[in-house]
Amino acid sequence: MLLLATFDLSSADIEAFDAYEAAVLPLLEQHGAALKYRVRSLDNVFEIHLLEFADQAAFDAYRNDPARQRLQPLFERSGAEAALTPVVGL
Repeated sequence: MLLLATFDLSSADIEAFDAYEAAVLPLLEQHGAALKYRVRSLDNVFEIHLLEFADQAAFDAYRNDPARQRLQPLFERSGAEAALTPVVGL
């Protein structure tokens, strides 16, 4: 299962967003998931992640991970806006 995560950082506190990411991205591996690709625009207003999960259950386990949920206020304080889109490789 591939997901494209897009982040609008135009109004974000980049330091808070980076702190959040540094804490949550390592949790992916615990759920059999992988960050396949991560890029940010040169002006720091947009970031994209390509995430791979074994299946919906693995994704749900990651989303519901208590450690990740405890960090959610940090993401909210960052001011970043996120969207997830299921994608397929071509």
